[in-house]
Amino acid sequence: MRLQNKFIIFFLFLFISFIVMQFVINRIFIFPSFINLEKDEAIRNINRVSESINKEIRHLDALCHDWGAWDDSYDFMNTGSQEYINGTLTDGSFITANLNLIYYLDTAGKRYWGKMYDPESESEIKLEGLSAEDVSNTLKALKWDPNGSDSLADLYLRGIMSTAQGPIILAARPILTSENIGPARGTLIMGRFLSTSILDKLKDETKVNFNLHEYSRDLPLEIKSIMERVTPSSQHIVKEGPEKIFMYDPFLSIHGTPAFLIEVVFPREITLQGLKSIKYSLFSFMVAGFIILFSVLILIKVMVIKPLLDLSSHIEKIEEGKKYDLRIGLKRKDAIGKLAHTFDHLISKIESQTIELEKLSSIDGLTGINNRRIFDETLVHEWKRIGRQKQIFLSAIMCDVDFFKMYNDHYGHQKGDECLRRIAEAIKSVLKRPSDFLARYGGEEFVVLLPNTSPEGAQLVAEDIRKKVHGLKIRHEKSRIDEYVTLSLGVSTIIPGQDATAIDLIKAADQALYECKDKGRNRTIFKCI
Repeated sequence: MRLQNKFIIFFLFLFISFIVMQFVINRIFIFPSFINLEKDEAIRNINRVSESINKEIRHLDALCHDWGAWDDSYDFMNTGSQEYINGTLTDGSFITANLNLIYYLDTAGKRYWGKMYDPESESEIKLEGLSAEDVSNTLKALKWDPNGSDSLADLYLRGIMSTAQGPIILAARPILTSENIGPARGTLIMGRFLSTSILDKLKDETKVNFNLHEYSRDLPLEIKSIMERVTPSSQHIVKEGPEKIFMYDPFLSIHGTPAFLIEVVFPREITLQGLKSIKYSLFSFMVAGFIILFSVLILIKVMVIKPLLDLSSHIEKIEEGKKYDLRIGLKRKDAIGKLAHTFDHLISKIESQTIELEKLSSIDGLTGINNRRIFDETLVHEWKRIGRQKQIFLSAIMCDVDFFKMYNDHYGHQKGDECLRRIAEAIKSVLKRPSDFLARYGGEEFVVLLPNTSPEGAQLVAEDIRKKVHGLKIRHEKSRIDEYVTLSLGVSTIIPGQDATAIDLIKAADQALYECKDKGRNRTIFKCI
């Protein structure tokens, strides 16, 4: 059988196997995960709604505690102060705190002061079953005793109560001093209806569109059937439809019985998107399979001809651009892969040798320090780098061996070369910082570049160099100023970024050097730019 036919049969079998495996994985593992994810999201949404209502209850309880544990309220229950009523129990207080009910009960549970108010219509309201006596009886039924606890500050009663006008949040606190000390002089009760405005606020906060179904209302049969399944311990009743998930959660009243049913309708976007993804996945596998089958027909040509063409093109790129860092990186174990690996290994050796040659081209062959070419590159680099930092000095020192031609003529070139090497080592030993740069500028001239060095610091370094070289005590019988070899040094400093260039820095140091020679040599002169 031809190799090409073998490939076709193999990939056809592989293609069918992948399609079957993909279908099984999608149906057994992936699709159910979409359904679970959807249910989890619906549960998180309904939990956010329940938590937002509980947050409103806690908020009202905190407000009730602030008013109940207050010396003014404590005195009011004893004196009935009209000033307290006029200052605290006004219509504005109801509006500001968004309250519908405030009752003050004495220690016997009798109405001491009370009022029901509608902040939206700004008028008093009366509601059957929600009078002070009704609320007091509710508290007694719940065994509320404002003096029946050792810790009155922690005594509270809060929750939802069903009324003819809809569910209302109630909070009760004993009336204490501002230090939460008793004995309690009664009970403060506050109420706030779960009005449309509050529910709209909760919907905006939770970003969940929910409905509340009260047990006392006429409801659709579908909702009633859900309610019949609800017990105080029920949670997360789920009803699944083809396009939506209906999630129900009972919210308990202050009596511990269901007050209303929270309904969250969750679109089945995740499941629908999951089905789409599965379809697209299967379709993608089928398209990929046909592409693979078509590719097999030209596989033999591609396996041999294309790698060879790539290798040839790679060689041409290296040859034309001298880019010895390029690697073809062909990971094959056949003869072509071995050839490519051998070629990459050869180019690696050429690259290493090229780097070494470039390194040697930057070193002065006689003294072993940097040469003029690398100095010029470093000067430009340091000028740009320091220029970006602003207000940083860059200093240069030009060094010239005094009467070196006479030294060469008298002692010979070999001695002259040895002299220059010793001077280079001496200058190098003076420079301590990694950023200090020494280069042979030409002939018997050396140059030192000192980044971040002030004029005073540069002159000190120059003087140290002069003394160091003189301390070598290299005999120079033909010198006109000293018995030993000496240096003349020109120093200059600039702040890059001013109206000057790097060339101006070197020119200034060079001018200082010539001035030094005019004044007798063997000295250091600084020239300001």
